[in-house]
Amino acid sequence: MKFVKNLCLAVLFVTLVGVSTSNATTHIVEFGGAAGFNFVPKVTPSVMVGDTMQWVGSFNFHPLKFDRVPVGADTIVPPTTGMTFIYVVKVAGTYTFYCMQHGGVGGVGMSGSFTDAQVSVKTQNSGLLKMKTNYPNPFASSTNLAYSLAEPTVVSVRVLNVSGSTVYQENLGMQNSGDHSLELGNGAFGCNGTYIVELRAGEAVLTQRVVKAD
Repeated sequence: MKFVKNLCLAVLFVTLVGVSTSNATTHIVEFGGAAGFNFVPKVTPSVMVGDTMQWVGSFNFHPLKFDRVPVGADTIVPPTTGMTFIYVVKVAGTYTFYCMQHGGVGGVGMSGSFTDAQVSVKTQNSGLLKMKTNYPNPFASSTNLAYSLAEPTVVSVRVLNVSGSTVYQENLGMQNSGDHSLELGNGAFGCNGTYIVELRAGEAVLTQRVVKAD
């Protein structure tokens, strides 16, 4: 089965639901208590669209404030009381934050940050399925996805936008073991933006982030 649902929206990155992917990660940032007047870690590495950031500490003593977020990201309004705050990363870019009581704009004092680089991807492998980084990435008209199968199995591909909505889906059928290559063109993506390509082989599901930019 194949279908296309291209949503070329000017607000593609605005007010979106978080992407749920097989490799999504929760990153915990601690502050106050044993961490003292610090955010630990101060800089959080390897963040991807769909990951969750979780701050754990006392907001009564360390009110959290964001001074930099990427264009199109959801407005971040941390609590002023309580012990935990969760934010799902939906837009790539750099996010910086600080304690309004003990920090300041520009990283002075108690501050922290994390960066989600659009063009970075995680190399992912499983016992049955291995997937390489697509090329080119970013791409203008098409991109190629190389993968290999440890044994014959049924393969399918799905493309999701950053809201988690499926914009393209195709059943590739039964494929032999070995190396394979799949070309995905404009018909699978639509307008410019960041997408998640999900490759399924039997019970194995791997995802990869791709960026379309004319």
